[in-house]
Amino acid sequence: MNNDIIHLFKTRAHDLEGLFKDVSKFSQFEKNLQIQSKLRPNDYRPNKYLGDGFELFAELFFKLNPINPRTVVCEYKPVLEDDFGVDGEGVNIKGNPIVVQVKYRDNHNHLLTGNGDHLSNFVAEAASTQRILTDKKDISHIVFTTAKGIHKNTVENRFKDAVYCINYKMIKSIVDDNIMFWRYCNDLLTPYYNNNKKND
Repeated sequence: MNNDIIHLFKTRAHDLEGLFKDVSKFSQFEKNLQIQSKLRPNDYRPNKYLGDGFELFAELFFKLNPINPRTVVCEYKPVLEDDFGVDGEGVNIKGNPIVVQVKYRDNHNHLLTGNGDHLSNFVAEAASTQRILTDKKDISHIVFTTAKGIHKNTVENRFKDAVYCINYKMIKSIVDDNIMFWRYCNDLLTPYYNNNKKND
C-alpha cells in the first residue's frame, strides 16, 4: 500500500497545516477549507480551492480506509491530468478497476443530477478512456460528495443503479471523532507543511 500523497493541493494550499490543525470532525475541516478559500480569490478561485481541497481529502480518506467494505475503493490514486469527470482511480474490494468522481457542494441537502452536476461526463469518460462500464453486479463507479446523495431519478434511470455514492452523512460517520484518522492525515501531510505555508 502506497501512502505517498499525490494531489497537487498538498503544495498549493494557502496553509495546509492550518487546514488540519486540531481537527477531529469533518465539519471542522470543511470550515477551515471554506475560510482559506476566501483568502486570495484572485490567485486561487474560491470554488476551485474548495474542490481541490476536497479532492485532497478524498485521497486521504481512501488511502486510510483501504479495505473497508463501506468505502469500497482500494489503491486509490488521483487523476492529475484533465480528467473530464474522473478524479481518481483504483480497484474495488474484488480487485476490479474502479473510478471516482469527487464533488464538493456546500449545500449538504443537495441531490446531484446527471446534467446539473455533470455526472454524465464521469460515466462516459470512464467508458471511453478506461473501458469501465457500469455494472450492477460489481461496483465500478463511485461518487464521493459532500452533498446528500444522487437524485433517485438519476440513479435509477440514467445509471441503472450502478453508481455508488459516498455522501456527506457517510463521510462524517467514518471520520468524525476518529482521532487516528486525523492523526494519520497529519502524519502523511507533515512533510509538506513548512513548504507551502504562506503569510497572509
